[in-house]
Order: sequence, then structure tokens, then C-alpha cells
Amino acid sequence: MFSNCKNIIKIDFSHFQCSNSVDSFEQMFYNCSNLTSLDVSHFNTKNSTSFESMFEGCTKLQNIDLSNFNSSKCENISRMFMNCKNITEIDMINLDLKDLINHRFLFWGKNGIDRLFDGCNNLRMIRLNTNFNEEIMNRTNIFEGISPSGAFIYRKENKRNKFLEQLPYNWQRIEI
Repeated sequence: MFSNCKNIIKIDFSHFQCSNSVDSFEQMFYNCSNLTSLDVSHFNTKNSTSFESMFEGCTKLQNIDLSNFNSSKCENISRMFMNCKNITEIDMINLDLKDLINHRFLFWGKNGIDRLFDGCNNLRMIRLNTNFNEEIMNRTNIFEGISPSGAFIYRKENKRNKFLEQLPYNWQRIEI
């Protein structure tokens, strides 16, 4: 929808009506390199299966709140925040990510969470539900390419979670 709109700085979605029929938000803001502010809290995402590369390349975006996203049908969030170099905070605490899988990459060792935060050099806080498909966590490291220290606030759903083992050692872990 806004892919490669490099001159957009701010988008106001406060009166935006998103129907129940939207099944993909893939590359919606891809490479909107001057976008600094974005409120997607009014989006109806309950039928979406993909958020792949939704914010990839939004190099000036500083924070994003996805706490209202309904991700119950989501299969793919690969590269969702890739190269969001100035993003400092991401709130994904209410996302249900246990069914993630990207069928297109199944045989190449890629999956629905591949390179999620790659290139997010200034990311300092992540709020996330850690209930991931265990098979996916055995095949990827979603923290590759992020800043060396920060705070990870999480809702732990499993007793032993491979996800937490992959977090860079300088990141503070805060369970809620």
C-alpha cells in the first residue's frame, strides 16, 4: 500500500477503517525510509496470515506498538522490522506467535520468524510473548543483528524456552 513511499514522514490512521477481509499486511510500509511516526492500533488484523517485511527498511521509525494486533492466524513475520535502524522499542506482548511457519521457505531452513530484528541496531526494549513454535526456535536466531544490550520484557508461556537462550547475554530479562 505504501511500499517505497520514501517521502512519507507521518501517517495518521486514526480514522482508517480496516475491514475484516485483509489477509496480508506484507510489505505495507516497506522501505518508507523517512517514516518517523506510525499508529497502527486501529488496524483489524484478525484475518491476516502475514506481516512479512511490513516495516522493513523504515530506517527512521523509532517505536512501534503492536499490542492490539490479533495474530491468531499469522504464519509469517519474517523480516518484519529488518533494517529499522532507529527503532528503540517494540511492543508485541499480545501477539500469538505459536503457529508461525513460512511454507515457502520450509525446505530452505527459513521460517516465519526469520531475521525478525536483523539490522535493528538501536533496539533497546522488546515486549514479547515467548510462546513460539519450538520447531521454529530450533532453526533460527531472531536476535541476530540487534544492539548488544537492552531490556527484554516477556510473558513466558513455556517452562523451558529456547527463545530466551538466544537472547544476547547483555540483555536484561524481565518476566511479567
